[in-house]
Amino acid sequence: MARACGTAVVAAALALVAVLLGRRMGPSVAGGLLVVAVFVDLTLFGWRYLHTPLPLADHIAFDAPAAQFSSFLGESAVATLQGERGLWRTAIVGREGVVAGNAGYVLGVPLAIGLDPLLPRRYAELAARVDGRPVEAFQNVALFLESTSSPLWPLLNARYRLEPEVGATAASPPRYTLHETPQALARAVAIADVRLVGSEEEALAALTDPRFDPRATAVLQVAGPPPPAISATDAAGQASGSVRSDLATAEVREYGPGHLRIQVTLPTGGALVVLEGWHPGWTATVGGAPAPIYPADEAFLGLQLPAGESEVRLDFAPRSWSLGLAIAGATAAASLLLTLGGILRARRSRRRGRAGSN
Repeated sequence: MARACGTAVVAAALALVAVLLGRRMGPSVAGGLLVVAVFVDLTLFGWRYLHTPLPLADHIAFDAPAAQFSSFLGESAVATLQGERGLWRTAIVGREGVVAGNAGYVLGVPLAIGLDPLLPRRYAELAARVDGRPVEAFQNVALFLESTSSPLWPLLNARYRLEPEVGATAASPPRYTLHETPQALARAVAIADVRLVGSEEEALAALTDPRFDPRATAVLQVAGPPPPAISATDAAGQASGSVRSDLATAEVREYGPGHLRIQVTLPTGGALVVLEGWHPGWTATVGGAPAPIYPADEAFLGLQLPAGESEVRLDFAPRSWSLGLAIAGATAAASLLLTLGGILRARRSRRRGRAGSN
């Protein structure tokens, strides 16, 4: 800690010296001094990190990030999870596991909760409800999973969970055991019974109802006043809520970054719930025709589908991405034009100077 404070003081002093010298020596020198100060600051930080590295936890030897995470979570468990080829997530149970928030990205193991600041707000709300608490309860604490018996647990798509062994203390750090959760929902699931709500508050209230079962009912949040809940009967007079769950199927045929193709069968119509984080940038087609996407079960993607078989395509193409590319392109073009303009002006000035001297 003392070394870190010392490094920060040295960096701040260098920056101050650069500012003072820059004022006396003009703006052309100030830029160079600022670059030097930043370089020295980063060099000091890197030197301290390399010479006094901080391990993931007290009982973990400093090593490459992947090796530290494997040692923390258990090398055998990590090897098993890395060999899983299905679309399943893993839940690290307990508060001690928050230090492994980056493990999913480093090890290539999808986690039910990754790095806390990167969680979408709706997903954070759902994860907090899994623990039986509002998200505000985690305001000053990193979000973590604890209640594995929650009725909402299947929504995490966490077929695997890493639980600390009983009896772990601060003196004896946690050792994790890998367990399977058969009741976890697949990444895409077809559900015949659908409940439509008109607001996020209604959706959260429906999810926290003790009678709610995410394997049997889908809660879709539609814009505006919600129409009556779907409970219509098919041609044979069978109520949608009574359809056997094994008759409604969803098979992921294609899965990649920002793209899914899913084949869905619903005997009496219903909903497709895709356990990917809801975002307005997602678009969908059903049989090639555009279809609306609703927030499903608070945090995920949901589509209403008719009876029969449907091919659903989902693509992530947010407007912010296109807008960002346009702004970046315009900025690059403006910078290039300004640079070229400055070069041309400088050449003209030199030519005029030569002509005047002659």
